[in-house]
Amino acid sequence: TVDAYYKKTKDLLQNINLPTSSGFATMTVNRGSLENKGLELSLDGMIIRSEDMDFSMGAHMAFNRNKVLSLGLPASTVWIDGVERKEVFYYGNRVSTGGYFKAPANIFMEGQPIGMFWGYQTNGVYKDEEAAAAGPTYKGNPNKPGDLVFVDQNGDGNINSDDRTFIGNPNPDFNYGFDFSFNYKRFSVKALFDGIYGNDIANGYNLELGFAEGRSKNILREAYENAWRPESPDNTRPRIGFDLMNEGFVDLIVEDGSYFRLNILTLSYDIPVKKSLLNNMNVYVSGRNLFYFTKYSGYEPQVTSFLQDGTIMGVDWVGTPNVRTILFGINLGF
Repeated sequence: TVDAYYKKTKDLLQNINLPTSSGFATMTVNRGSLENKGLELSLDGMIIRSEDMDFSMGAHMAFNRNKVLSLGLPASTVWIDGVERKEVFYYGNRVSTGGYFKAPANIFMEGQPIGMFWGYQTNGVYKDEEAAAAGPTYKGNPNKPGDLVFVDQNGDGNINSDDRTFIGNPNPDFNYGFDFSFNYKRFSVKALFDGIYGNDIANGYNLELGFAEGRSKNILREAYENAWRPESPDNTRPRIGFDLMNEGFVDLIVEDGSYFRLNILTLSYDIPVKKSLLNNMNVYVSGRNLFYFTKYSGYEPQVTSFLQDGTIMGVDWVGTPNVRTILFGINLGF
């Protein structure tokens, strides 16, 4: 089966700011449009069919590309790859109001995929006093050896919110999966595998765990052992005591979110029974969300944070990891 589609959505719901004299902060309006286009492929077949054994398989792959077409807002200045541009955009909601992630992580910009990550690019750490003095200041404050090197997008010699740019894309290149069913006499095996490729995840946990800020909190071993030190200036992590900026969203926490997962596996056996007592008896063991193959360093790459908020995408922050379940059971038929 091959399906191709194109969908244009108009009158998107957006929140607009209202003057405080109205008694309300925002109001929802219908404004803007976006498009989705894609291709879905599936293949199913019976591989073996005999009196004692049958084996069937299925596979699918889906590609989707989305783009913001219009927002109905005035254009503003942004810097992308060091080039000044006038673009129409709005930010997603803030991820957190605490000490981390104070700025929105996602941006919705005309001509771009929805929810692109918007933050600060980095280029290693300052190895010595000379390099630190030559780098751009951060909000007017001078650098120290071991501080992060932030990329000065607009070239004004100072790092601030104007230097944020694209640092990742939470939209996958494609998703895929396959399943099979194998039966041999009274024994059967069924499995479902699935995966996603090409999406980025903002691992919000590493805003806290990934930097040796010198506080009484747990951090990753790598953040401490690879921290810059005068005797180890080539280490790749910031110095111990480096306090990440208030905005907090840097490309260091953006990771490849691709994964391949064994989603469901079921083994069962039909026990012979006397028909006068039971019609059938089946014992089985079934597992769900069993294991992943992924490079993502967080709890798991299937992010469950902010599922209720369409303006925060691909951000792993105080979400609940999916549980792994194993179920044993007996089915009796009378």
